[in-house]
Amino acid sequence: MDLHEPKKVLLLTEKPSQAKDFARALGGCVKKEGYYDCGKFLISWALGHLFEVDDSIVPRRWSLQTLPLFPSEFRRKLRRGAGKQFKVLKELLKRVDAVVVATDPGREGELIAREVLEEAGWRRWDRTYRFWTSEALTPEVVKKRLKELRPASAFDGLYYSALARQHADWIVGVNLTRLVSLKAKDRSVWSVGRVQTPTLKILVDREREVRNFVSEEYFVIKATFEKGRFRYEGTLLRERPKNLDLPEEEEGEE
Repeated sequence: MDLHEPKKVLLLTEKPSQAKDFARALGGCVKKEGYYDCGKFLISWALGHLFEVDDSIVPRRWSLQTLPLFPSEFRRKLRRGAGKQFKVLKELLKRVDAVVVATDPGREGELIAREVLEEAGWRRWDRTYRFWTSEALTPEVVKKRLKELRPASAFDGLYYSALARQHADWIVGVNLTRLVSLKAKDRSVWSVGRVQTPTLKILVDREREVRNFVSEEYFVIKATFEKGRFRYEGTLLRERPKNLDLPEEEEGEE
């Protein structure tokens, strides 16, 4: 991309701290409400995901008869508290003729930026570019990578993979949460998710291990070694490295 070609460019980051790094690198920026004005560049940010799947695409009433739920289309809705920043971004997009996506280099970063641009009605995809680096956003890195921008279309596959992940997670969550909650028959909501549920199990299993732990007396063999003026204490390591302690007193006496 030739940065001298467009008159105004929106540089979209994933979080405010990243926008601050870009503003520091470009210099001469003025902090505004929700963005930095750096002359040619307007730098703004998302707050992570500003959008989520709109649950209105499935029946409000929970019933076993309606399961499984596979909507024919997905819609988005703003997350709670995201409206103010999205309004800022939407207004900024009206003032620019090019966009540089500078969200995190990964599928979620790609999804965050595309959600904003699509929902704001951005149409200049031929003037949309990708800033990509996994390095710290130092002034040197920012200036170097701004000269190596690629068309956003080169990352379409990354976006679609993130979209598939988002939709799959939602389908798993909405179906299993309703199923388990209805089967529980206690009028409570049993939240089930692809990531949260196995993670919760790991925590529960570990908590059980801690609560059920029974301490045992064990013995450790230590010896003091001397060589000239050097002196140090060593601990006997057994043949089984994963179990260094001696559980039986008799074993330690051998």
